[in-house]
Amino acid sequence: MQKNRKKYRSKQGSVVAIKITAAVLALVMFVFIIFAVDWIAFGNAPFTGGTDYDAMIRERDRRISELANRLIEEHDDNIILEARLADLTYAMTNSISLNNDAWYLIDLIISRGWGPYFYYIGGEKDVTLSTGEVLTFQIWGWDHDYLADGSGRAGATFGMRDLMEERMYMNQDNTNVGGWHDSAMRIYLHNEVFFTLPVELQNIIRPVVKETLAGGGSSEEPSIALELSHDRLFLFTRAEISDIDPQNGGRTYEFWKNSVDEDRVKRRANGVGSINQWWHRTPRASDSINFSLTRINGTPDNTASASAIHGICFGFAIGGAA
Repeated sequence: MQKNRKKYRSKQGSVVAIKITAAVLALVMFVFIIFAVDWIAFGNAPFTGGTDYDAMIRERDRRISELANRLIEEHDDNIILEARLADLTYAMTNSISLNNDAWYLIDLIISRGWGPYFYYIGGEKDVTLSTGEVLTFQIWGWDHDYLADGSGRAGATFGMRDLMEERMYMNQDNTNVGGWHDSAMRIYLHNEVFFTLPVELQNIIRPVVKETLAGGGSSEEPSIALELSHDRLFLFTRAEISDIDPQNGGRTYEFWKNSVDEDRVKRRANGVGSINQWWHRTPRASDSINFSLTRINGTPDNTASASAIHGICFGFAIGGAA
């Protein structure tokens, strides 16, 4: 009887393994066909430049095969593995491109840790605000920002390709005392701009930890202490968008590594308006008036009085632990 049970369990395990292997092979073939049609018919290629569709198909096929194999290696429990493969099949069935995918699907893919297999750094997605304004966001980094709830890192951080139509001051009373945390800009982004985003996007944005100089310094006693804030929407620091001044808070996003000044030139109204300087969230360490910003030529080393009116480029993070 004992031997029969062992034989049954062994046979059952073999059947499950065969079913999973067959599912993986079917999935890879399905992906190959769907994305071949999608790329050739609609040009939804997850790469910048080039029209070598055969090469792109081979690369996407390689990525999905790699992902399926990774799932098998990571999950000894067949029930969990089958659930993950079902999620993967659903994602591959419904995903077209970053700009065409629904936010709930993007969040599923990124929360599962599959973002780099489906999308790419610099990939763009248009977002229409309730005001009618359209903003184009780009993926700036994978697993970069720490989640405010302490559960790990956000799966992806998005930043604006250009600037909002509206320009604004950091603080109307011309001070950097209180830093980013107490700034009028932060309040505006959290209390007004956030609620103009589509509800489906609002629902998946994850607050993250951002570090920034405290502000309120002087030439005699520069403010070099870093303070932490928990942000749903945020401006960026000089360090996050270049390799300059890593002491002012944050780390360079992958999108901005090896960038040049020209890459940081941004226009208002999502790229169709005038070129503008754009704010960072960083107070100037050696005074209590200025915040830093990027010049119109893309050099990220300028400062301006907090009450000055300049461009807005904000970001957000989505995705958490699977």
